[in-house]
Amino acid sequence: MKEKLIRVIEIAKELFDRKLVNGMTGNISFRDNEFIYISKSGTCFKYLNEDSFAKISLNGNFIEGKPSKEYPLHLELYKNDENINCVIHTHSFNSVLVSMLKNIDVEKKELFSYTPYLKMKAKNHISIVDYFNPGSSELFENFSKIVNENCNVYLLKNHGLIVRGKDVLEVFDIIEEFEQSCKILISIKQYNENDFDKINKC
Repeated sequence: MKEKLIRVIEIAKELFDRKLVNGMTGNISFRDNEFIYISKSGTCFKYLNEDSFAKISLNGNFIEGKPSKEYPLHLELYKNDENINCVIHTHSFNSVLVSMLKNIDVEKKELFSYTPYLKMKAKNHISIVDYFNPGSSELFENFSKIVNENCNVYLLKNHGLIVRGKDVLEVFDIIEEFEQSCKILISIKQYNENDFDKINKC
């Protein structure tokens, strides 16, 4: 438990330093046996410490502290796959920008088109989640219908990214690669249409 907590705090600070989260946005959690530890409401990744996590059960009962209001998103991802041990939700700039594209359901295929790495890390599967107010029951209900055991990467329209994995390092790796792929896609879309023949796809 102690070792997991220390590693999660380290990665949270790294995400902040790399500007993949800012201010008090985002939330991070990890599983320890039958309990989930999730960053408390109103916390900042930069300043997380051992007292910054609420403890909840897998069925949603609060044990200690007040968790982020988006804890149901995390619980849904844990309950769907017993091999999942970490979930991170970010509002990174390029990921959010891509999530705002009107034709995102088409554009998500483009994220895999220019480098092979995101496709490999995301196992060729990204789910798009329709927009509902953050923390709302509508968001949680819609999200629960989309979650499936074959997908670890979810892009919430006009909101951000939520990723799950077997440990915090795997999730961090996916988030970083996703953000980089979004940055590449946005840069490519800034080309004049006549220049697209200069860009190779995988």
